[in-house]
Amino acid sequence: MKRKTFLIFAASGLALSCGSYGFLRDVGSFFSAFVRDPGHVASVIPSSRFTSRAMSRQVSCTGALVKILELGAGTGPITTEIVKKMRGQDSLDLIEFNPDFCEILQKKFGAYKNVHIHCISVFDWDPGYEYDFIISALPHNTFGKTFVGALLEKYQRLIKPDGKLTYIELALMGKLKRAFLSGEKKIDYQETHDLIVNFRERFFFQKETVLRNIPPAYVYHLKIKK
Repeated sequence: MKRKTFLIFAASGLALSCGSYGFLRDVGSFFSAFVRDPGHVASVIPSSRFTSRAMSRQVSCTGALVKILELGAGTGPITTEIVKKMRGQDSLDLIEFNPDFCEILQKKFGAYKNVHIHCISVFDWDPGYEYDFIISALPHNTFGKTFVGALLEKYQRLIKPDGKLTYIELALMGKLKRAFLSGEKKIDYQETHDLIVNFRERFFFQKETVLRNIPPAYVYHLKIKK
């Protein structure tokens, strides 16, 4: 209890120092979701604006029409950066499984005609078209090998040839998790890690380290060739 109390007050202090009560409300929602389901919510607070800018950096809205997919949109900090770059003819699909987060996204972005919010699992999402950019905030290193393998395949099915995929890893989270694993769970974690690394090495072109995030984050940019 003391640890949880410390975390929520630390996060609240960060939000107040940023001068954003909207951010403070998002912190509360994120923390509650983290406590209920830490396996699918990797952090106690949303991505910082520095991480959000890094995650959206490769999005370039040029040409007749650009389609963008954001997975694990959470409370929308990355979405906020993406919509700044969009034109009226571009479209953004937000996929978020958590219904509380979906409600927040609806309040923030529901008025945008070219932003479409889907409260659904990524594995149930089949839009019938491909994307120029996929931005994924899903915490790869908290999932098992089977889930991650299916997710990496889903990325490749959803993205256009030479489309750009950006995803995030939280620093130290993998090492901390591995330290508490043993036996089959440790083996599964290592196989999952190797799967992610092999996928990344096939398509990698840029990595960004964001220190101004809690915890610090690595942002990877990949160009998917088919």
